[in-house]
Amino acid sequence: MKVCINLCPALFQPTGVGVYARELFKYLSLLEDTGLSILGLSSSLKYALHIQHGEKGRIINMKIPSKLFNILMHRLHFPPVELLVGQKIDIVHSPYMLSLPAVKAKKIITVHDMYFMNEGGENISGNYQRDRKLFVRSIRNADAIICVSHFTRKRLIEAFPETADKAKVVHSGLQDPVVNNKNGTGQLLLKEQMRLPDIYILFIGTIERRKNIIPLLEAVQELNKGKYKVPLILVGKAGFGSNEVMKRIKELTCVKYFDYVTEEQKRLLYQYAKVLVMPSIEEGFGFPLLEAMSYGVPVIASRGSALEEIGENAVYYLKETTPQEIQDAIVTILKQDNLVREMVQKGYARIKDFNWENTAHATYEVYKEIMG
Repeated sequence: MKVCINLCPALFQPTGVGVYARELFKYLSLLEDTGLSILGLSSSLKYALHIQHGEKGRIINMKIPSKLFNILMHRLHFPPVELLVGQKIDIVHSPYMLSLPAVKAKKIITVHDMYFMNEGGENISGNYQRDRKLFVRSIRNADAIICVSHFTRKRLIEAFPETADKAKVVHSGLQDPVVNNKNGTGQLLLKEQMRLPDIYILFIGTIERRKNIIPLLEAVQELNKGKYKVPLILVGKAGFGSNEVMKRIKELTCVKYFDYVTEEQKRLLYQYAKVLVMPSIEEGFGFPLLEAMSYGVPVIASRGSALEEIGENAVYYLKETTPQEIQDAIVTILKQDNLVREMVQKGYARIKDFNWENTAHATYEVYKEIMG
């Protein structure tokens, strides 16, 4: 069975979708006794993608500018992948909501969340109507749709009931944490270079409306007016609808902002964080939640989306996402050491259910099912 996966999201400072594409390709190529051959398709005029992978994997780096490649693949839906790679392909797998063109190959897309389908919601390009039409075409043409959570599958079927039979849930995985000595020379030097305080509240995610960051900013602002002087470290690229958030960030002295951090810097951020806060309106999965748990960081999160499914009983859930509720939750974490210890132990237990090898095996089962 020959599968081609679009690895373009793994280029250029990858976010959650890019991590998903990279790790899925890597671990599929490491599966034994499957007969799988995995092609990773990447395209950039300047950069070649390099991912550590097994002997069953191969990366094809096209010399087409990334933006042009996306226009060809998703808007024009040409040329077919078989023509691009010059060989027969059994399955083409897009790691996000827009499918790849193919002549005879089966098509799979992965849906990470459905918030972009909301009226006025976020979407990939900022052009809501266009991306909605492209997504509708993709789900109709898909032979299978992988949803990264039961919550996302539920939202997909609510919007498109006809997808019920072909929508499959495969949870994303989690990389093993790399824990370094916080007091080691290298770690202390990196901490100094990043100008990190000794303790802080952490947020990691794209700066966009659905992340509901304004109430968090207001909560931290009020918190720092009292006896708790704990700043917020906010990490994430500015996305659709982020203007108001970015304006507020610049006005607050108790907030430090990074638009992007390396893997090493992110590990350091987790190691020193007092708490991770995710007050999102909607999440389709929630990588930062699992990552924080893996580093022993307690998590405060909103209810009503995949965060409850992924976090289960290891998370402090907000009754509502008002600034006062968020502030009260942060104070609770800062004051109650016994609660934090209990949450950390539950977090360590919960993350055992998530690894990329399991994700690869479950994805392979979807491949087998559609091939018959």
